[in-house]
Amino acid sequence: MKKEEKEYYVYVYLDPTKPGTYRYPFEHGAYCPKFEPIYVGAGSGKRYRFFLLFKSRIKNEALYNKIVKIRERNFRQDPIVKKIKIGLSRNESFEWETKLIIAIGRLNLKTGPLFNRTNGGPGSVGVIRSKESKKKAGEKIKKRWENLEYKEKMKKIHKKSWKNLTEERRSERIKQFNENKKSMYSSPESKEKLGNRMRDQWKDPEWRKNTLKAVSERNKRKWKDPEYRKKMITAIKSQYSRFPSNFCLINLNGE
Repeated sequence: MKKEEKEYYVYVYLDPTKPGTYRYPFEHGAYCPKFEPIYVGAGSGKRYRFFLLFKSRIKNEALYNKIVKIRERNFRQDPIVKKIKIGLSRNESFEWETKLIIAIGRLNLKTGPLFNRTNGGPGSVGVIRSKESKKKAGEKIKKRWENLEYKEKMKKIHKKSWKNLTEERRSERIKQFNENKKSMYSSPESKEKLGNRMRDQWKDPEWRKNTLKAVSERNKRKWKDPEYRKKMITAIKSQYSRFPSNFCLINLNGE
């Protein structure tokens, strides 16, 4: 087997607020963590960090909310993440994941403490979706966010989660966000797709009205700030200094 095919692993999230003696016998031996397990996963690269990110709420909202509570109780620290088996092939990692989940038990089946929604395996990791399924999932998420109650609920969760992060984790999140954004808009195809989407949105009178209103209110708030106003006036004067001396410039200070 090629080396690159052995890059998969199985990982577990542990709740640091619940230490104890735990033992879960399964086919490959017995898993004995010092803290209560809350999630078992399989993957490669940085997959083990996925559910620590805000975007993971779409995949498993219950687990994300559990992580937020752990951060609140544990001085802004994340759950303990342990890779319990490395150097696996994709299929081997799925096999380990499934057997561990069954051995520990799932919360939604009332068989254990795990927040896993399935027993794992290829159906839940690395799945390749069709365009139709992606479209349906996107429409479902969009419809969910149109619900004001849901939107407010997620905003509160996001703010609470951000507040409970350490400065180091915040810096990591911002860096990752900027990298993702940069890669998202780097290709000509993604730029064209974004442009088409923006043009379609701008054709909607309601969207255009709300956007212009939001931009106007934001700019008004900014210009009320003396420091911002001074900075912008200096920048505008600097820009107009390139024009001929007889060019008329309105005095922005109102004098």
